Amino acid sequence: MALETEPVPQRSDAATRRSPGSALALTALADVAVILAFVLMGRNSHEEGLSPASVLGVAAPFLIAAALSWAALVLRHRSTGGEAATAALPSLRLVWPDGVTVWLGTAVLGLVLRGLVFGDGTAASFVIVTGAVLGVGLVGWRVAVGVRSNRAGS
Repeated sequence: MALETEPVPQRSDAATRRSPGSALALTALADVAVILAFVLMGRNSHEEGLSPASVLGVAAPFLIAAALSWAALVLRHRSTGGEAATAALPSLRLVWPDGVTVWLGTAVLGLVLRGLVFGDGTAASFVIVTGAVLGVGLVGWRVAVGVRSNRAGS
């Protein structure tokens, strides 16, 4: 007695692709997660409080900088390629220039905001750690997703 099973419908390419809005939201969420992880690790390593208010206070300049970096990317994509380029935003395979733009914008502008607007310190060691950790995080996850996407596509 053989078991009869119905064939499993195959998902079309359109079903496996994300809409531009959901891709943008996932990318922004991943960037926010990296920034929050950076702040949590830093506060924990210095044995500082991890209350939501204290974490948000440290993260705020970097979150604002990331949002401004994203806004600049969206404007650049719209100005250089119209709606077609915006619809492709963000291509998770594009480490350069998008990932590097978000990293440098978040790190540099975040440090400027931290020092000038929020009145917090920007010691040389903090600047170096910020650049390195945010670089590995913000660019690194894009590289990992790109490698995974390339392997899945081949």
